[in-house]
Amino acid sequence: PPKALYHPKPHIPQSLLPDVKEIVLRVKFYIGKDGSARAVLLNPTPNPHLNAILQKELSEWKFFPATKDQKPVDSTLDMEIKIRIE
Repeated sequence: PPKALYHPKPHIPQSLLPDVKEIVLRVKFYIGKDGSARAVLLNPTPNPHLNAILQKELSEWKFFPATKDQKPVDSTLDMEIKIRIE
């Protein structure tokens, strides 16, 4: 299976902070054999602007790709990510 190598916490703009205390995201990552990712939110928030930011930033994650017969292959990965604003 793929493994996340670069997974920074998404940056939530100050203007959205009053509405956000904690978010639990369910995300499907489409991972290329080069380790690049495209993230799709499975449970989007009610705020379309926040969803766009989260999806863009999560798509910047990098993975060690899944392998088959010791060769990298495209794959998907469902993940739950908790973001807490302190």
